[in-house]
Amino acid sequence: MSKVGGPEITEEIQISARVDLNRALNNLIEPMQSLCFRAAEKEMPTCPDWTSVVLYPKILELFSHMSARVMVGPELCQAWPAISMKYINCVLAAQVAVRKKYYPALYWTAYYLNLEVALARQRAYATNGAAAEKHDDFIEWIMDNYRVNGKTVTPDETVQNIFIVMFASMHGTSFIALQSLFSVVSTPNALTDIREEIERVSTNELKGSPVWTRHALGELRIMDSYMKETLRMKPFQEATVQRYAMTRYTFKDGLQVPAGTVISFPNLRYNTDPSSVSMSEAGKFDGYRWALRRSVPGMSKFQFASTAEDAFDWGAGPHACPGRFMAEVTIKLILIRLITRYDMKLSEGGPERPAESRRFMDLAPDTSMPVMLRDVRG
Repeated sequence: MSKVGGPEITEEIQISARVDLNRALNNLIEPMQSLCFRAAEKEMPTCPDWTSVVLYPKILELFSHMSARVMVGPELCQAWPAISMKYINCVLAAQVAVRKKYYPALYWTAYYLNLEVALARQRAYATNGAAAEKHDDFIEWIMDNYRVNGKTVTPDETVQNIFIVMFASMHGTSFIALQSLFSVVSTPNALTDIREEIERVSTNELKGSPVWTRHALGELRIMDSYMKETLRMKPFQEATVQRYAMTRYTFKDGLQVPAGTVISFPNLRYNTDPSSVSMSEAGKFDGYRWALRRSVPGMSKFQFASTAEDAFDWGAGPHACPGRFMAEVTIKLILIRLITRYDMKLSEGGPERPAESRRFMDLAPDTSMPVMLRDVRG
C-alpha cells in the first residue's frame, strides 16, 4: 500500500499493537462484548424455523464494532464501523486496480474520521502534560509512542496509522471466525460439545456474571482447539514469516540465499505434510486435537494464539502478529453469541464444507455461503 500512496506500518504502530493493546486487553473485553452482543441483537435475525443466512457480513459487522472500541475509544466507536467498512472497500478496490496496472489508481481524497477527537487530545496534552486524561485506544497509544520517540504526529497521520491496523486485522480475523463456524457446523456433535462447554465455563468461572473475562475465555478449550485446528488447515495465507535477506546467507547444507531475496515459510504445506513426525494424520481435520494436547500440564503452546518452532501461522519471533490475542478474544465472543443463540447446519444438498478461493498466497472462505440457523429451543 505504501508504494501507491497508502499508510505505512510505522514503529509506533508496532509498539502500540504489540505492547499497549495486549496490556489493555483485559480491561477492553467488557466493552467489546457489550458492543458485539448489542450489534448481534440488531444485525442477526430471529429464526423460529430453519432460515438460510449468509453469515460473513454479520460476522464482519460484529467484529467491526469490537474493533471500533479498541481503535478510537468510546467517543467514536458508534460511527466508526460504517466509516471503516467504506475505507476497506476503497482500499480493496484500489488494490485490484493497481494490480491490473491502471495507474494512477489510488487517490486518498478524504479524511476518514472526524479529526476533532485527535485534536482535542493533543490540546489536552499540551495543556496538562502527563496529567492529561488517558484512554485505552489506539489514538492514545499511537500519540504516546510518537512522543516517546521524540516525534510529532498530525491528526491525519494518527488516522492513517489506525486504518492500517484495522485493515490488517478485519478480514483476516473475520475469515478465521467464519472458517471456525464452518468447522463446527460440519463436524458431528461439535456444536453441542462447545455449547455445553460455554455453559460449564460460564457457571464455574463467571459464577453468574454475564461478562466474560480473559481467563474464562481461555478455559474454552474445545472452542479454542477448533479455532486452532481451523487455522492450521484453513489459514488465510499459504505462506507466513516473510523475511528480506539483508546479506547473503548460507545454510549448513550449502544452500545460499542471495542478498535482496524475499523468503517465506510455506505454513499450509508444512501443517498438512503427511510425513510430519510431530503430528499424526496431519492431513486430517481433528477439532479436538489441541484440546487433547493441552490436557498435558505445561502445554500452553497448543493454544490458538500461541507461536512455536513448529507453529508459525501467526508468524514467528518478535515479528509474530501482535494482534493475535485480540483476534482470539473477538472470535470467541462472536462464537459464544452465535452458538448459544442458534442451532446451525449447512444447507441440505450442499457441500460438506465450502471450498476456499485462492488469490496469490491468500486463502479466502466462501463468504457468500449461507448457513441454516434456527433459534435454540428450550
